[in-house]
Amino acid sequence: MKQRCRVMIPAQAPETKQSRLLFKKEWVSILTDAGERVGENEETFHEVEGELIEFRETSGIVVLKGGILASVPMYRIQMLEA
Repeated sequence: MKQRCRVMIPAQAPETKQSRLLFKKEWVSILTDAGERVGENEETFHEVEGELIEFRETSGIVVLKGGILASVPMYRIQMLEA
């Protein structure tokens, strides 16, 4: 399965911060094109496009720019192609 999608990545989540430390150049490229949204509880999200490659229980595995893999809850994924 390979489907273009838009995902909401929590900006302050520990796994996001760790990934940004490990893959600085790739995240700069991702965040250059990212939108920013604020959720109900004032939580900030990076709105980015990627490619959904697989579903696992209640999450999807998404490939972001630079080959970064992210496990994203289904309720934070929007399919861009039907």
